[in-house]
Amino acid sequence: MNRTVSTLLLITALSSNALAIGLEEDAFQLAHEIKTHGPTLDPEQRTKISGYFKLVRDMLLKKNAANEKHFCVSRDNDGKAPFMIGFLKDAELIRIDGSHFTSAETCQASLNSGKLVKDGILVCISRDSDGKDPWLFGLLDQAGGLKKMDNTISTSFSDCQKLLNP
Repeated sequence: MNRTVSTLLLITALSSNALAIGLEEDAFQLAHEIKTHGPTLDPEQRTKISGYFKLVRDMLLKKNAANEKHFCVSRDNDGKAPFMIGFLKDAELIRIDGSHFTSAETCQASLNSGKLVKDGILVCISRDSDGKDPWLFGLLDQAGGLKKMDNTISTSFSDCQKLLNP
């Protein structure tokens, strides 16, 4: 099980075209291990692995040109709401506190509309960290932190996005 999870995290961390062949080999090996050991996994292990698959798919399918470092991930590794903004640091998944969203779509929309600024990336974040109205700008800094900008309150997510990208 640990090798399977380690291999999966390694796959998500690799992005260089020069490593594409190694990545394909790792994916093939992982598929074989899951086929072999999958029937013996307990429900908790299956749920956790399913969450990792969702993470990999989200990373592979993201269309987030201004923000390649961050992506949306289920808070509980179950592929279900709530979602948070996350990033990989040394192959470890880090979830950013205060970045809760009630849906993957809203989380992804926030990242997709993010605005690159000198100190990081501005995104729309729920003021109360509950994924609900009201919203404000949040600065995702280079270290993976989030600084909420209290003077930028909007009554809705769409209003926040309009202010961020007029």
